[in-house]
Amino acid sequence: MQRRSLIAAALTGIVPRPGMAQDTSYPDRPIRLIVPFPAGGATDVVVRLLGERMSQSLGQTVVVENRTGAAGTVGAAAVARSRPDGYTILAGSLGSNLIAPLLMREPPFDPLTDFEFVSTIGTTPTALLVRAEGPINSVGDLLAVLRREPGRHSYSSAGIGSPMHLSGVLLGIASRTEAVHVPYRGEAPAVTDLIAGQVLFCFSPSSSAVGYVRGGLVRALAVASRQRVEGLPAVPTMAEVGLAEVEAYTWQGLFAPRGTPRTIVDRLNGALRTAASDPVVRARASEIGVPITGSTPEEFRSEIEADFRKWSGVIETAGIEKQ
Repeated sequence: MQRRSLIAAALTGIVPRPGMAQDTSYPDRPIRLIVPFPAGGATDVVVRLLGERMSQSLGQTVVVENRTGAAGTVGAAAVARSRPDGYTILAGSLGSNLIAPLLMREPPFDPLTDFEFVSTIGTTPTALLVRAEGPINSVGDLLAVLRREPGRHSYSSAGIGSPMHLSGVLLGIASRTEAVHVPYRGEAPAVTDLIAGQVLFCFSPSSSAVGYVRGGLVRALAVASRQRVEGLPAVPTMAEVGLAEVEAYTWQGLFAPRGTPRTIVDRLNGALRTAASDPVVRARASEIGVPITGSTPEEFRSEIEADFRKWSGVIETAGIEKQ
């Protein structure tokens, strides 16, 4: 009977491909969602919120697993090497999936070809910060200091190639100013030394900056985004202060290994976008400072390709050496 069915299918030109039945029944077991950063951070919390809601849409448990190391590339590479069956997926970021591999001589994956792009999760612009007790009250004040004493002042970041670092590079290029970059092992010590007066300024994800500003520890001079940030409504955008070129976001997105069938990609996309539209999820994510969005796979790919061109150029212009 099976042989006759296959012959009949061949005669009609409809020959079942391996995996077709799996695609239509997907998912039939739990899904592993890899987060390439430590538990407890903003990305991790938002992904867990989304994963719980996606489980309801998919009818299977989405198990969040933190797999850290090498600026997020350990977890990303593990997903890139996984079977393209939709059961191991990645909540990656600008840092893990784009910037880190751009700064490696031998990256463990290709950012543009080793994944299927499922959907954006959310975007968070960086904010330009100075000490709350210092004399600098505006971007103009800061640039005046940097121009008056070129190369004598410094800014901190979470590490070489981090969004905090590259935001500072963009500021220098756009304003034609010089400042010494001081990399730290993470965002917290970079901001701590800003507050202590060890550096003149730094950029920070706006999701973190909101807390620092509300605590009276720092002053936010501008956000590197097209619109003002909900948590910092009085803070102008870089465009508003004449530096529209300084636009820097960190983003999070959902990825699957290359070769994952489009039917599965679409299923995951639909589940994530349903979760992203849930009012409870959106409200909680907004509290954390990570507005969630969602997109089509094509929109997500277009965004990543544009960022690849942009940050490749910035890294080359800045002369940042690959490790």
